[in-house]
Amino acid sequence: YMAPEQAKGAQDIDHRADLYSLGTSLYHLLTGRPPFQGSSPFLIGHQVIAEVPQDPRELNRSMSPVVAAVIHHAMRKDRTQRYQ
Repeated sequence: YMAPEQAKGAQDIDHRADLYSLGTSLYHLLTGRPPFQGSSPFLIGHQVIAEVPQDPRELNRSMSPVVAAVIHHAMRKDRTQRYQ
C-alpha cells in the first residue's frame, strides 16, 4: 500500500511510509477490505492523499477501540504524526 507522501511523489521516503503500509494492511486484514477503493489507480491515489478511511470498527464490530486507534495512528496522512 502506498503512503500519501509516495502518492504525492516525495523523494525523501523513509520508514514512516512502511508504517502507513502496515496500518493499511492491518485495516484490510481485520475488515476484509482495503481502506480505499475505486475504479482506477488514480482515484485510489487521490483517496490516499485526501480522504480519511471509514472507521474500521464500522466494518468489524468486534474490533477493540485500541486496535482501531493503532490503525488510525499508523495511517495518518502527515507522516510526522505517525509512529516514529
